[in-house]
Amino acid sequence: MPQLTDHAISIFVIATKSYLDYALTLIDSAMKWHVGESRVQFILLTDRNTDLLRVATTSSFFTFDSFQIPSYGWPEATLLRFHLMWEHWSHVAGSIVMYLDADTKIVAPLNFQDLSQFCNHPLSNGITPVLHPGYYKRSPALNLIFRTRFGPWETNRKSTAYISSNHREHYVCGGVFWGLRDAFQKLCTELISQIDVDLKNKIVAKCHDESHLNKWLTTHPTMLATPEWAYAPGYRNLRKLQPRIAVVHKPSSFFRTPTDIK
Repeated sequence: MPQLTDHAISIFVIATKSYLDYALTLIDSAMKWHVGESRVQFILLTDRNTDLLRVATTSSFFTFDSFQIPSYGWPEATLLRFHLMWEHWSHVAGSIVMYLDADTKIVAPLNFQDLSQFCNHPLSNGITPVLHPGYYKRSPALNLIFRTRFGPWETNRKSTAYISSNHREHYVCGGVFWGLRDAFQKLCTELISQIDVDLKNKIVAKCHDESHLNKWLTTHPTMLATPEWAYAPGYRNLRKLQPRIAVVHKPSSFFRTPTDIK
């Protein structure tokens, strides 16, 4: 187990199948924007042979570790992300832990202080989810047309991710979130339990892990970050925000490969 380090950020990235190239681009972007003495540890979980992966770090404050996992496809690679992070928790060195989707990029300096101020805010429970860029300040007219109530909430009452209409308030994304180490570990254990109940009952939530994270938020109110931390280029509702982490728009030909583990 690595030595725990104050003022360090451990970032989990899960990248199986065609997502590995996106993940390596993400890690490269983080190195380009790494400034100061904030320690950053990337923990890459991938189905490739990790002995063949090499990332040239540019600073002693930036480290990279990779570990091989089963070749999960869609939707297991996303639905089981909390399980995978828990299974590799012994490698976490940072006092702040972050999850980033493989298809994101760092587009501004990333430092410990900026993340910490959210987690240590008086209104925070130690976890910082990010408001979903697609539903942030969305016009009431669009909401009426698509009947989403500002988010694709889980409506299956049999799912542990189900949220009744009177609790559908702030929809957060599953692709970017972070928290204090102990709070993040607790989040993983609670959502693993929630997801396992669904799997036992042969239920898969509408938006997989994201649905479960949103359900968790209804009973664990906390400080939310705006979508500058999950910025989607081209979204008019985000035009007044200064992006920090950006979503990479995949080509229309991109295919999410299903899981096929023999």
